[in-house]
Amino acid sequence: MKMLTEEELTQRAIRAYSSRLLCELGVTAQYPSNASGIEKHGGKEYVVLRNVNGVLAVYEIRANETIRCVDEDNWPKQLQGETRD
Repeated sequence: MKMLTEEELTQRAIRAYSSRLLCELGVTAQYPSNASGIEKHGGKEYVVLRNVNGVLAVYEIRANETIRCVDEDNWPKQLQGETRD
């Protein structure tokens, strides 16, 4: 089984993020920058979408390489406050 690359997982998260905002809120997503990517916190891996304003969204990478959106209230503590001004 082919493992997904960091770029493939990040692109999957960007599509999920954009789709979620458009479907649920009817708004266009802010586009994540090249600062987005995979980070490890507390023994788990996450795709963290960022732009100049901070963290836009966080997706947990599961063992089967699916991703699950993490509510902002449940982001790893290391990410808390990075979206604040």
